Amino acid sequence: MPKQDRFSDRCITAFLLTIGAAEAAHLCTLVLHGRFSFCALLTAVAVSVVWVGYAGLLALQARRKKTEKAGKAAALSGQEKLLLVILGCILSAQLAFIVSGDSVYRDADMTVETVVSFLQTDALYQVNPMTGEAYAAGMPARLKILCLPTLYGAVCRLTGISPVLLIHRVVPCVVLVFAYLAFASLGQSLFPASRKKQLVFLVATALLFCAGNYACGVDGFALLSTGWRGVSIRNVVLIPYCFSLGMRRKYFRQLLCVCAEGCIVWTFYGLGMCLLVLAGLFACQLICGHDRPGKEACE
Repeated sequence: MPKQDRFSDRCITAFLLTIGAAEAAHLCTLVLHGRFSFCALLTAVAVSVVWVGYAGLLALQARRKKTEKAGKAAALSGQEKLLLVILGCILSAQLAFIVSGDSVYRDADMTVETVVSFLQTDALYQVNPMTGEAYAAGMPARLKILCLPTLYGAVCRLTGISPVLLIHRVVPCVVLVFAYLAFASLGQSLFPASRKKQLVFLVATALLFCAGNYACGVDGFALLSTGWRGVSIRNVVLIPYCFSLGMRRKYFRQLLCVCAEGCIVWTFYGLGMCLLVLAGLFACQLICGHDRPGKEACE
């Protein structure tokens, strides 16, 4: 199986680094007891530095491999073109469904209210968004260190976009695209020699997302109706990408997924799923073994 980076690897790695930069800015603001306006500016600087640094690294890698001649990709067959058209139609319908607003599920979710409280008070977690009054007994540390509300609020502060529009429309569309990138990476790892099988896998995944949008707790529902939540991002982006990385033995990026999950999942229930995926795949590779007769089949 080829181990070189793919387009999906570059995009999702930038996504993971963005979460890490936002978490660093968030923790720095909490430690310094800074204003939210300071946090928004610090988030913008941290994310920009990470993006520029990663772009420079990719450019350096591309320059080193410039002398290597890449093989020309084979032309798409008729069946592959049809599968791409079907996939494009499903993706377009899902994006339209999200943008329409009918998909939003707000039960027990206070993300918008939390972001609005940040913007109005210019402070992090000082005011209860449900009552408008200051917290009397503080907040659990595990909840306070999560960076998604801060990242969303920073985008709202710097761009002027409405928190409702950003959280309920824009972010779920972005997460949907990254979900398909993650499953595309997984499909390439499962079927490295067959582009047709990769496309069939993606179409099947897209149909399962549509069929799964019927009840809370299903991944399709999490993606199409609550795509801004940390649990949704973990289930449809981080976990499938972890499987793809484990099959290619890219452990450092798996650790990035584990860290990203810790920054966005608000409770210990389910926390550590990426770590369990990493451990499970590593155990499978140990069971296969490097000296066993079935080594080639396992790899």
